[in-house]
Amino acid sequence: TVLLCTIVTDNPDKYFYAQTGVYNVETFNIVYGEKLQKGVPFKLVCFAFKDFDIYIQKVGLKRANTAIFETLKHIRKDYGVNNVFSLKRNITVIDARIFANDEVLETECQRIAENCYRGGLERNPDCKLNAQFAVFDCPKDCDNLADLNTAINMMLFDPDNRKDDKLIERFDPVLLDERHRRERIIMKLHDAIEHDGFEMYFQPLYHWKKDRYIGLEALIRLKRSSEDEEFISPGEFIPIAEEEGLIFDIDEIVFEKVCRFVRNTELKKYGVNFIDINLSLLKLLDPATVDRYKELAARYEVDPSFINLEITETAEGDGKYLNIVRNNIAKFREAGFSFSLDDYGSGYSTVVYMAEMDVKIVKIDASILWNAMKNKKYYTVLENCVRLIYCFDKECVCEGVEDEKMAVTLQRLGVDFFQGYLYSKPVNGEEILKLLAEKNKIK
Repeated sequence: TVLLCTIVTDNPDKYFYAQTGVYNVETFNIVYGEKLQKGVPFKLVCFAFKDFDIYIQKVGLKRANTAIFETLKHIRKDYGVNNVFSLKRNITVIDARIFANDEVLETECQRIAENCYRGGLERNPDCKLNAQFAVFDCPKDCDNLADLNTAINMMLFDPDNRKDDKLIERFDPVLLDERHRRERIIMKLHDAIEHDGFEMYFQPLYHWKKDRYIGLEALIRLKRSSEDEEFISPGEFIPIAEEEGLIFDIDEIVFEKVCRFVRNTELKKYGVNFIDINLSLLKLLDPATVDRYKELAARYEVDPSFINLEITETAEGDGKYLNIVRNNIAKFREAGFSFSLDDYGSGYSTVVYMAEMDVKIVKIDASILWNAMKNKKYYTVLENCVRLIYCFDKECVCEGVEDEKMAVTLQRLGVDFFQGYLYSKPVNGEEILKLLAEKNKIK
């Protein structure tokens, strides 16, 4: 209170919103930034209105602003001017010290939600402002101002951080840890793109009837600067790269690295018929990708027929891009490249998609095999996956083969090609050449 009186007396226009008489974000940052620096405990109740942009469309900007202003005036009157702050993006913060206990806090949140001003449209049920609340217990939840502001926005505007659409959600600090980890991975991906921070690993595809490796799958890894640096799996960084739009550059880096590896090692001499390279939806949709990949293959003197581009069953983008995908695959096929459908069976639209796409190979997702080994219903799923693949005149690969029992099961079902740890984990270029030379009896 003393701090508030001091800064407001100094320059009241700077620290208040004139329309509501409520403290602004600058005041909030000063007050709670100091508390966090000194380790003073406090609890905050924050709320915002869901779908406020839609509300503006319904009632107009003027009425929407009026609704916000009038709601803030009532809250300031009910809870005291020194306990209420208005932040950006229609966020209101109430210092929870004024509530005797959590039961009172929850009751007051319910009352606020029920009595939000509607911009003069109280009789129109479509124009109700729907508030959602988040509670923060600091410094336990957040120990610095930047994290606190980030956490408030995460809880009020990211539905993934809320459970069951509850009115009041208590902040879990794990969410902030996850956010920081994601930010670190994004920074590492940017750095890897700029400074050659990726390396290629390879996993063989085994033809059990011929008892040899007939192909490889190229798998990307983030380089580690030291053994002590944490390992970030592709299962974690690839989805982030896709969401951040970085996969476009990464795909091309991978393609060029693989072409260089094929040329430098004369890979065909090791008895390999093809190499699988993943191709993302973003890259596949770009009409320039075909010519760019043709150019890279020519530069490294790699026959396009040696390259098999892997797309996932979700590459059609829920049907939105099916025609574009199909047309671009046709252009790749005309240039000599082949395609495989990866992760078959992990989604719901794969049968139609497999029939529509001009792919040479279909790879059954490992989860189908693993479940089939312990569940009769999933065994039926696996059996029918294999049957459908051959009905469409495709070649069948099963991923995730980890023991002989799995291999025997797949042999009985007629699967020709296996991939998994039973044969080799993903290994670097030098190790895969040794493995190929030994298995394929290359002198």
